[in-house]
Amino acid sequence: MRTTLRSEDLQEIITVFELPNGYSTSNGIQEFEASGVYRGISGKSNVLLIDGFLINMFSMRCPSELITHIEKDTPHLEMHFELRGGNSFSNKATGGMDIAYEDEHHALYYFPEMKGYIFNPVHEDRFCLEIQLSVEYLRKIFNNDLSILKEFGVSIDENKPAILGNRCMPITTLMKQVLADIIHCKFSGQLKKVYLEAKVLELLSLQIAQLNSQTNRESKIVLRKDDIEKLNYVRELVRMNLSEPYSLLELSKMTGLNNFKLKEGFKELFDNTIFGYLAEERLQMAKSLLQHGEQSIAEVSHIIGYKNPQHFTVAFKKKFGCLPKEFKKK
Repeated sequence: MRTTLRSEDLQEIITVFELPNGYSTSNGIQEFEASGVYRGISGKSNVLLIDGFLINMFSMRCPSELITHIEKDTPHLEMHFELRGGNSFSNKATGGMDIAYEDEHHALYYFPEMKGYIFNPVHEDRFCLEIQLSVEYLRKIFNNDLSILKEFGVSIDENKPAILGNRCMPITTLMKQVLADIIHCKFSGQLKKVYLEAKVLELLSLQIAQLNSQTNRESKIVLRKDDIEKLNYVRELVRMNLSEPYSLLELSKMTGLNNFKLKEGFKELFDNTIFGYLAEERLQMAKSLLQHGEQSIAEVSHIIGYKNPQHFTVAFKKKFGCLPKEFKKK
């Protein structure tokens, strides 16, 4: 199992991780650390390899936006818990599916192929916990019957990309406690292996239970007339402040909408997330400026709120199928 990481921002660095197939180990549990600092960007991984799965506790300081290209030669199944920070992954593999993590959110996802790029925004103290599982290990847990995972299990059986519940969900109080148990585990040897395996199964159970609970309770959010008016105001605030957008907390305070109704109500009303709408409006404005304006590509990038022109170029090509300079020449 090989994972390759490289960055056009840090062209000198290419990182290759080699792991045994199926995360298999004959030693019960293996532990190792990796850390580095380069051009102000620092990261540290504490990795625990247990037969069938891997736990990675990852911290990062990123004073500037960073795009990292990633390619993995085997399917990828992961329970991801973003405790502080946030990032996103755009999968360029056939039938690829994108995923974006907000602060204190989690997801369970499966990618038959992993080939794309990770976008890290500016953050001073990102911390996440990843649990990568082999598909064989997941099947073993459920006695080779993934029906308990519903559409997600069907996608794994059919080798199609999927996210449990088709979205990231908030990390619950119970999950935070289990995550803390893993992070601060004091056991060693075989006892540590047994303890961590139990905690991983507990987290997986909590993820499934949360999805079932939300599916039953929140099949459709109910919006009152004043909610709709406030959400239309949110959309206007986002559209009018593309270069320096408001945070979710600021939008919540300005409109009086709680965090859930702000995010889920916006998605229900406009069929897009607030972040997705912001990205869409930025790129549409960039397209108009490139088509009718006299600004350079770097100037357009700055006007719509991208600090790094390269990141703007990547997003523009993904959206419109060509580079900004190619579009400007048309």
